Amino acid sequence: LLLSMGAFLTLVGWLLWGVNGVIMLLPAGVALVLINPGVTPWLIMRMYGAVRLSPEQAPLLHSALHELSSRAGLSRTPLLYYIPSSIINAFALGRRDNAAIALSDGLLRVLDTREAIVVLAHELSHIRNNDIRVMGVADLFSRLTSLLSLFGLLLLLVNLPLIVLGAASINWFAILILIFAPHLSALAQMGLSRTREYDADLNAVNLTGDPEGLARALVKIRSEERR
Repeated sequence: LLLSMGAFLTLVGWLLWGVNGVIMLLPAGVALVLINPGVTPWLIMRMYGAVRLSPEQAPLLHSALHELSSRAGLSRTPLLYYIPSSIINAFALGRRDNAAIALSDGLLRVLDTREAIVVLAHELSHIRNNDIRVMGVADLFSRLTSLLSLFGLLLLLVNLPLIVLGAASINWFAILILIFAPHLSALAQMGLSRTREYDADLNAVNLTGDPEGLARALVKIRSEERR
């Protein structure tokens, strides 16, 4: 799925500028991919208004997180953050050696400790599998494909008078690609996201040995989201 997204991006670049367009995209893409994981978790947490949860504030969650990190083979236990929001949410940030997990107030109020621990295992699985980086690259591909496609369609509008007067020809196949490439890339991104979520669920069960806890957590979260 990630390769298909890269192929859509390359194809749009080739349609706009030929081989030179592909060569021009490569260094820009590599630079952005390298910069993306460099954003430290605490900076993103500050943007969310998150605060660190100390072991004294959540001893059971910290103890479980430390044990799960050891089972997952991580060299460092991720930092645990609390987001003062009623929205039910949990997410992970960073790399294997520098990561953080955030749990919202809404999530902690809905789930009991057992269910919250399985959610921690789910987010920990994303860290172990480098899903944060993979999805960051996927998002980059999708955004660049949409941007270049929009640029190509704007060029088409600018040259529309010449096309109408017959002074310029139009490649309808190329136009169709410019129109549908962003949508196809977005579908691939959604498929990749869903695949990584399923894998994180499976890994969470393997780490905790508690499939019932995961099922209970998912049922509660879905029920609250429908209200």
